[in-house]
Amino acid sequence: MKIACRQVQIPLFVLVFVLAGPLAMPDVALAQAGTEAVAGQAISDSTLQRLRDAGMTAAQEATLVDATAAELEQALGAVVEALLAPAIAAAADAAEGSEEQAAAEALIAEVVGAAVTAAQEGGADETAAASIASSAVSAAVAGGAAGAVSGIVSAAVGAAPAQAVSITSATVAAAPEQAAVIAGAAAGAAPGLAAEIANAAAYANPDAADAIIAAVTEAVPGSDDDGSITGSVEQAVQDSTTGTSSDPLDTPNEDKVPSESA
Repeated sequence: MKIACRQVQIPLFVLVFVLAGPLAMPDVALAQAGTEAVAGQAISDSTLQRLRDAGMTAAQEATLVDATAAELEQALGAVVEALLAPAIAAAADAAEGSEEQAAAEALIAEVVGAAVTAAQEGGADETAAASIASSAVSAAVAGGAAGAVSGIVSAAVGAAPAQAVSITSATVAAAPEQAAVIAGAAAGAAPGLAAEIANAAAYANPDAADAIIAAVTEAVPGSDDDGSITGSVEQAVQDSTTGTSSDPLDTPNEDKVPSESA
């Protein structure tokens, strides 16, 4: 018995697509997994050396380098906490204004700056810089080393200028009594964002409005010649008091700086 068979021609491009599709998919998955896996390995040796010089152990470094992007913020937080503890204690125990105190405060700032740089290089979440800085500020104030706050903020903003506003908001929330110091330090490190920084600080602590204006204008001379700093702070105080605006970090920068009529 003969069975009739009909020859079916399959276009070449269809055949290639059908065969290549499933084969290509694992490659995409592997590429994505590889990117996630090497987050810690993307941290430059110069940044790691800064942390080593600050006392990072080989075990801590291994944990950091092996971290994925999702794990990097937590890994950095653990390293920073371990490195800051003795430095904060040294700053607190040293005589006010002494060389020992200055050296300890400089070390605290260096650890924070290096950690924020590592977060940037490793592709950690955008909140990492603010998280690292706010945790350091909280620890410094609680440990009796409030004098280190300015250096912490300056180092964090210097390492991640684009995150200056979020760093300001988070650190003022962590230490409201340091609002003016924080605003001045942040503005000095990112003068182009002085009005936004003043706004964020005043929104987080409206009671410190006048001190914030003074600190920012001192850090960035001429920044309030057009009234932008004062106006921005006044708007933030109004918003925080009346509840007519959400957190300034949730709105575009141009929405946070009031018009001349404000």
